[in-house]
Amino acid sequence: MKLKKLKAILLTALKSILSNKARNFLTMFGIIIGIAAVITIMSVGNGLKQKANSFSSLGNADGQISIQSKDLNSDQQPSFSKADIQLVETVPGIKRVKMLNKAFPTPVKVQVGDKSSEQNAIIQNSNHKFTVVSGHPISSDAFELGLNQVLISEQLNQKLKKYNHGRKVVFINQKGFEVDGIFEDGQDSEVLIPQRAYVRDFGSNPNQDLINLYVDKGFNKKATLKAAAKTLQTKSDSKSQVKFAVVDNKASMKFMNKIIDYIAYFIIFVASISLLIAGIGVMNTMYMTISERTQEIGIRRAFGATKNDIRLQFLFESAMLTLLGGFGGILLGEGICYVIGAFAPFKPVTSLQAIGVSVGVSVSIGIVFGIIPANQAARKNLIEIL
Repeated sequence: MKLKKLKAILLTALKSILSNKARNFLTMFGIIIGIAAVITIMSVGNGLKQKANSFSSLGNADGQISIQSKDLNSDQQPSFSKADIQLVETVPGIKRVKMLNKAFPTPVKVQVGDKSSEQNAIIQNSNHKFTVVSGHPISSDAFELGLNQVLISEQLNQKLKKYNHGRKVVFINQKGFEVDGIFEDGQDSEVLIPQRAYVRDFGSNPNQDLINLYVDKGFNKKATLKAAAKTLQTKSDSKSQVKFAVVDNKASMKFMNKIIDYIAYFIIFVASISLLIAGIGVMNTMYMTISERTQEIGIRRAFGATKNDIRLQFLFESAMLTLLGGFGGILLGEGICYVIGAFAPFKPVTSLQAIGVSVGVSVSIGIVFGIIPANQAARKNLIEIL
């Protein structure tokens, strides 16, 4: 088909869509809602996966080993000693060992003046990941000595100003702590507490000590990690009280990502019902359009248009109608994602794949549900029309 003829068919299709804006917008509405749902769900799923992966402390290490007390009733969380680290470094294939303290959000009761509420606290040995916007960070000496000093969030600071009459003291689980500084909102907690202070005041360590292992090239990573855990379990000074285990972070993250994907696929399947209904609406609109334009079809045929030209014209109209609906759905979905990102503790991430799928689905609906009306238009008898 010549480019000039194709251009003429496209312009005719666009003119037809614009000539009946209200009806065509209502036809596109189902497409807009369905595509917006697909974009939103895929973006939220990607954002959740990124957030989940950010909790992993593995980084670029080849593996981790955890330490746990054999006494399940013990409140004390054991820690790796310097001797344990030196022991692991003697294992063949171990290039480097890095000790970590994995800080989990811990629920605490925070009392500000005469008001109290449940808040999440991070218990750790540094100001890592906390950006102080007012006051000053907790000093290294305070972490080392376990002083009762804390950082609080901007949101909690507003309560402090309102209910505490300017005093820089909060009570955490009925213990007094001095507020050193304010960190910006956006963390998964409202309070940062030095670990030594928390363990001394409350008798337990909610965190888990881990070591990141880096394996030399040429060594089997899985076998080397198992050998390191076995060495600790047989030679560590604390081997009778604790157990060492290789942490399979990658497998757990893959499992979590699969769960998120399955949930997203199910919701997308439900959302696709609206696309199916929208497709039926497109077919109905095309039947109405063809019925109204029978005379136009006859005139075009009389002036030399072939059956294929007529078929393509109405196929282009239905595909263009759903494509416009698809673009509207993408814009609406992005708007919904922006609102979600403003309130949720994670940011939805829209991928090119999601946009590509949305555009492809939109055009496919137009072609699939437009082909029967287009064929009917092409088969109209010229003599009967005229």
